[in-house]
Amino acid sequence: MHEVAGTVLTCEHSGCDCRVEIRTPCSCEHHGDAQYRCHCGAPLVAAG
Repeated sequence: MHEVAGTVLTCEHSGCDCRVEIRTPCSCEHHGDAQYRCHCGAPLVAAG
């Protein structure tokens, strides 16, 4: 089986603790500086 490397993001909101794996980032031509967001509305940032 072939493993796929991705980026793990977590919610910037303290106490939320969600994690999301992005395997392929958005490559839409009009995405601009859009950020991935948690359901709570806070930005998702790289998990450290």
